[in-house]
Amino acid sequence: MLFFSIVSCGVALNAISNFTASASPETSLQLNPLNLRARLRHVRQMLAPPNVSDESRAQAEEIATRGLRLEPFDARLYALAGFAKEDQKAATTQAYYQHALRLLPIERLALIQRLVHHIDNGQPKESVDLLEMFFVRWRDQWSAMAPLIPAIATDETAYDALVERFVTRPGGLYGLVTPLAREAQTLPVAERLVRDAYRRSGVNVRRSANYTVEKLFAAGEPRRAYFLFLQTLSDVEKEEAGYVYNGSFDLVPNRNRFDWTMRNQGGTNVRRVSRSVPADDPSQAKLANSAEISFLNTPVNFRGLSQYLYLPPGPFELSLTHSTRGFKSPKPFTLEVRCVQGTRRISSVEIQQGDAREKTVTTAFSVPVRNCGLQQITFRTDPIVESWRNRFSGTVLVHDVSLRLVTQQ
Repeated sequence: MLFFSIVSCGVALNAISNFTASASPETSLQLNPLNLRARLRHVRQMLAPPNVSDESRAQAEEIATRGLRLEPFDARLYALAGFAKEDQKAATTQAYYQHALRLLPIERLALIQRLVHHIDNGQPKESVDLLEMFFVRWRDQWSAMAPLIPAIATDETAYDALVERFVTRPGGLYGLVTPLAREAQTLPVAERLVRDAYRRSGVNVRRSANYTVEKLFAAGEPRRAYFLFLQTLSDVEKEEAGYVYNGSFDLVPNRNRFDWTMRNQGGTNVRRVSRSVPADDPSQAKLANSAEISFLNTPVNFRGLSQYLYLPPGPFELSLTHSTRGFKSPKPFTLEVRCVQGTRRISSVEIQQGDAREKTVTTAFSVPVRNCGLQQITFRTDPIVESWRNRFSGTVLVHDVSLRLVTQQ
């Protein structure tokens, strides 16, 4: 009877210990010293800022090392015992982390501390293996690596290993590029990484390229942004390159500033549409895909279809092929080219109201030498008072937009 009472009491204490492990791990550990979950949580709480002190470190190390006698193969306890030590550079501290990784190569705390140790000791190349392991296992916590990546990527001995290990992994290149592109001093490294990833592996780098292009724009470097865009086009995308990229809308826009931005606004619907055309009629090829702008019989200040351009100074011819269905506009609806600096308009083509089959209109203009290094081509309405009398309705189909540099005879 006494035996069963003792067993019942032990079971009850263990149950209470498990129940209180999250809310009060210290109490839980006192009730059951074998409760590993409570021990780990208690040590982590003692080492968490802002209350960590020399005294709490010493107590945390004692609790962790005492647990190692009960759980000698638990990598988490070894890592916490190392983290409790004040001198993180000491060989004894690093030995804890090394042993933790021998037991469990993906132990998170040990991975981070060994990464920091290699970087602090001028050994960034040795960090690449650990960084890859962290990415594979702890991808949802990748932001913890952001402060460490620049030190690794800027080291020439580690750079090639980074490219080799990460660019073919889904999301790997983007994971490296984002912390690098955020800072002005490492933005060139992000550019190089995107280019090298494309050249060496031929993988799709569009997401990483687009992110870097945005950061180059923010840094006031449109020229570098444009050439990075061109240098990372796929073979299919290269076929659409020109002064206007993807001018016939043959490809789905790739979310880069130098491709079409299609944006729905209140009272409009903008989308890419396709239709069948005779295969034996080359003249119909440019009509196969179009941008469809539908106006929903409401007032609107439209800016929902645009693209950034990087044109050299000189004379150009703008060509627009379009059609309309029941299009009504109280104010002019135009395709305009403007200088981004100062928003100076340098060319425009007005789209007429009514129903019209496919037609092409052209106009000549010149890109000035000064204060117009970057341009934007935009379909837009003139600013209007949002009165119910100023309603746009009907549909405009944009089949092709092109620019041609006019050579001097």
